[in-house]
Amino acid sequence: MAVTNWVPTWQLLVPRAIADKMGLKPKGVHGAKSARGFWSQAGTPFAMEAGSFLSPLEVPCSKPPFGVLYAVDLRTGKIRWERPLGTMRDSGPFGIPVGLTIAMGVLTSGGALITEGGLVFVAATQGRTFRAISLADWKTLWSARLPAGGQAVPMTYFSPKSGRQLVVVAAGGKGLIQSPTGDSLVAYGLPDL
Repeated sequence: MAVTNWVPTWQLLVPRAIADKMGLKPKGVHGAKSARGFWSQAGTPFAMEAGSFLSPLEVPCSKPPFGVLYAVDLRTGKIRWERPLGTMRDSGPFGIPVGLTIAMGVLTSGGALITEGGLVFVAATQGRTFRAISLADWKTLWSARLPAGGQAVPMTYFSPKSGRQLVVVAAGGKGLIQSPTGDSLVAYGLPDL
């Protein structure tokens, strides 16, 4: 399973002397400054600045889909299916949500989880939606709203107390892809089959 962006991006190496003058240091280091689009890369001769090619409307300069979910057959290396991932329900020009629930494929950051039963769980889009997708035919079987963007790889575990399988995702969002930010950890119980 692969969560992929089809958006042109750019990266620029910033010489260490300039990065130091900017105060670019790893998060948590005393005196560190936060700068959107910059990464300190401590211990190297360069910091990095990166971004996407965006139009004046702050949307990608390429046609949708921007985010795609691929199912890859690991035995053959061939793509079994692909589908646009995400809607514009929580995103749009200038970061203003459009409210459209048409699957068009939006920016993503994160990964997917596949269960033994053939469910794909993914919450990596700009939006606040957590989805369960059928690995067999790529149809969305279930979705739920998160309190923030789910830019994390979901995980699953069995609760010894309840005997149920649970799926958990961190809903922290990511400003870099204009996903609503927060600080929640959300768990859902899978139904007994």
